[in-house]
Amino acid sequence: MAYTDIRLNQKLIGALSSALYTPAMELIRLAGIPHSTWYNIKADPAILTVQQLLGIANGMHVPVKRFFSSGNVDVVGRRDDYVIEDYVPCRYDAEAMQRAFDERPDATWRRAAGIVGMAPSRLKGSMMSMTRTPVTRFLQICRTFDIDPFSILIDPNPEPKQRKPKAAKARPDETQADGIDSLREDVRRLSRTVEEITRKYEDLLCEQKALSKRLDDHIRGGRVVIIADDAPEPDPD
Repeated sequence: MAYTDIRLNQKLIGALSSALYTPAMELIRLAGIPHSTWYNIKADPAILTVQQLLGIANGMHVPVKRFFSSGNVDVVGRRDDYVIEDYVPCRYDAEAMQRAFDERPDATWRRAAGIVGMAPSRLKGSMMSMTRTPVTRFLQICRTFDIDPFSILIDPNPEPKQRKPKAAKARPDETQADGIDSLREDVRRLSRTVEEITRKYEDLLCEQKALSKRLDDHIRGGRVVIIADDAPEPDPD
């Protein structure tokens, strides 16, 4: 990533306890940061210093590079994205910072102090890690003079392995598409068959009702005839 694009992942700092599955009190203990200071940092990650960041990195075994991001979106991953085995402690190389200034004709402590609004001696003490070195100030100086932040903030741990991207869902090929069309045609055919069977059933039901009615009428008519046969015949005159 370009030096000018590197920035502290403040979203990760604010959510660090949950991202690392570590209770806040344990994180505070391992990082060596006072309780009240940690909660101030959590509320406003921009106040984090390089010294505090190294305390967190070395205490939690998270390579310091993984606290930085590029682009406009900060992403918070999972614990496995940060904590590593065989961790090598990270450190701040003040001598490398001084060399970076010595090697650049346009880099002077006076000019740098004017950019950040500090006295040259105070800024130099901060950048040489003799006093507090806010991460945002450190990055501002690196951007101004085109200094690689990680030539100063030393992280000897290996770069994280790239996760394999999830395979995209395969689109149906022509054979699959033909199979789907055939299945749809079968469904339509079955639907028509069901409709035809339903219609025939309804016709049969109507015929059955009509037959039952005729049978009832016939039975009633037979009873009338039988009653008439039992009546006495009239006397012939």
